[in-house]
Amino acid sequence: MLFPEDIGYWPEDLQALLLDLEEDIIRSIAAKLATEETLKETDIYRYLTLAPYEADLEALNRRIAATCQKTADEVDTILEDGAKESYRHDEWLYAMAGQQLVSYEENRQVQRILSAVQKRRRDGILNLSGTIGFITADGFTGLDDYYRKRVNDGIFATLTGTYDYQTQNRRIIHEMAASGVRVYDFESGVTRSIDGHVRTLLRTGLSQISHEITASNMDEMGACYVEVSAHIGARPSHADWQGGVYYWQEKDRHGDGNQAGLPDFIEVTQYGSGPGLCGWNCRHSFFPFFPGFSERTYSKKDLEEIDPPAFEYEGRTYTAYEASQRQRQLERNMCKTKRTIIGYQAIGAPDTQVAEHVIRLRRQREAYKDFSRAAKLRPKLERITTGGYNRSVSSKAVWSHRRAQVRAESAYHLGSPEDSLNLLIKDNRLRRAIQGGAYNLKIHEGRQGKHIKEHNNYSGASYLLEDVDPQELVYKYAGTGELKRSRGGGDWTNKEFIEADAFVGVVVENGIEITRTKRFSIHYSKKNGTHIVPREEL
Repeated sequence: MLFPEDIGYWPEDLQALLLDLEEDIIRSIAAKLATEETLKETDIYRYLTLAPYEADLEALNRRIAATCQKTADEVDTILEDGAKESYRHDEWLYAMAGQQLVSYEENRQVQRILSAVQKRRRDGILNLSGTIGFITADGFTGLDDYYRKRVNDGIFATLTGTYDYQTQNRRIIHEMAASGVRVYDFESGVTRSIDGHVRTLLRTGLSQISHEITASNMDEMGACYVEVSAHIGARPSHADWQGGVYYWQEKDRHGDGNQAGLPDFIEVTQYGSGPGLCGWNCRHSFFPFFPGFSERTYSKKDLEEIDPPAFEYEGRTYTAYEASQRQRQLERNMCKTKRTIIGYQAIGAPDTQVAEHVIRLRRQREAYKDFSRAAKLRPKLERITTGGYNRSVSSKAVWSHRRAQVRAESAYHLGSPEDSLNLLIKDNRLRRAIQGGAYNLKIHEGRQGKHIKEHNNYSGASYLLEDVDPQELVYKYAGTGELKRSRGGGDWTNKEFIEADAFVGVVVENGIEITRTKRFSIHYSKKNGTHIVPREEL
C-alpha cells in the first residue's frame, strides 16, 4: 500500500516543467500578436496569405512534444518507485502476521501491474499534444485553431475598426490568462489545467499501483480483511468510511465467512467506482488487516478528531475540507494574474498596465498567506512561483512597477510614489470604463445649451464655436484626458479636462470674453449623458 501523502506526491520539478510549457505557449501567442501591431495595412493581406504563424506553430508543437516526452519519463520513474514502496510496505505487514511474500523482483504479477499502469499513464501524457487548448466564450478550442483564430482576429478587428491593436491584444491576453492552457477529455467533456491534468494522471497511477498490488497480494496470501487509510481534509463522502476495517468477501477463498463481523468493504466504500475508494482524485488506499495480529491504526476518537476544528475567517465558517478548497481557489487566482503579467510583458504593454497586475499579485499573495495562517495550512507557493514566472520575469515586472511609480508621481505629486501609482491605476480603470460604455456619452441637450450662444438656455457662460459639434468632441476625446479629482487624489468629480488639436470655444468670465481656447472639460453622468464646457488653457 501507499499512504495518502505518497499518492498525492507531486514533485516541484515536474510542476515547473509544465508551468514553463504553459507560459511559453501564452508568451508565443502574445509575441505574435505584438509583431502584427507593426504591420502596415498594405502588408496585411499578403501577411495572411503567407500564414506565417504555421512555422511558429510547428516549433511550438515540437516544444510540447518534447515536454510530454520528458514528463512521461519522469512519471514512469515515480510510478516504479511507488510500486517498490507499496510492495515493501505489504511485505512488512505480512511479515508481522507471520507470512512471507515472494520478492518484488520475482513477483511477475506485480511487474505486469506496473507495466500496464505505466503504459496507460504514458499514453495519456504523450497524447496531450492533440488535446490542449484554451477555454473561450464558445467553449474549448484546440491550440492550433486557437492560435490561428486569435492571430487573424487581431488583424480583422483592427481592419474593421472594432478595436485597436492594443485593446484587442489585451482582450486576448485576459482570455488566455483566465483559461490557462487546458487539457480536454473527449470522453467526459471535462477540461483541466495542464499541470492539474498530469497531476491527476500521476495520482491515479499511484493509486492504481497501490490498490492493485495490495489486491494481488491478498489473492496470493488469502487475506480477506482490509483497513482503509485516513487523512486530514477528506471530502465529506469519504470521511464517513476512512480509517475503517472491513471484510472483503471476494477475497475470502479460505471460507472465513466474516467471523470478525465487520462491514462489507465494497458496499461501504464503493471501491471500484468513480466516486468511491481509489476513484476520482482519491488519495486513500487500503492494506491487509489480520484479526488477532493487527491493531487498528485509528481509534474512533482519532477519526472523530482527525480534522482540526472549524474556524471563522472574514465572517464565514470553514471546515478543513472547505479550507483546502478555498486555498486552491486562491492559488488559481494568483496563477491567473501571473499569466496576465507574462502576456502583458510579451506584447510590450505599458508599465502602468503591468504594474497594476504586479500590485494585484502582491495583494493576492498576502491574502493567500493570511488565509493559510488562519486555516493552519501550509502555503504551497511553489505552485505559483515555479515555472516561467522566474527571477527574470519577476525582475522585469518589478522594474515596470518602479518606472510606473516614477511616472505616476510626476503626474499626481502626492508625495508617495505608491499612492500616486494606485491613483493612476484607478484613473486608467475609469478611462476604460468610459471608453467601454459604462457611461452615457450622448450629449445632454439642455445642459449643453448653456454653452451654445444660439441656444435658448444660454445665459452668458463660456461657449462653443459655431462649427464645433460637441458630440463629435465627446466621441473623439472621452477617456483620453485628465480626470479631475477632489483635493489630495480623492473622489472623481465626474469631470475630464481635454486639450484638443484645434480651437473649440471662447472662455467668458464675468460677462467678458477672455480668449479663444483649445481646452475643454467633459462633464459625465451615467444616467443623463454628457456636456462640454470651454476652459482657459494652462
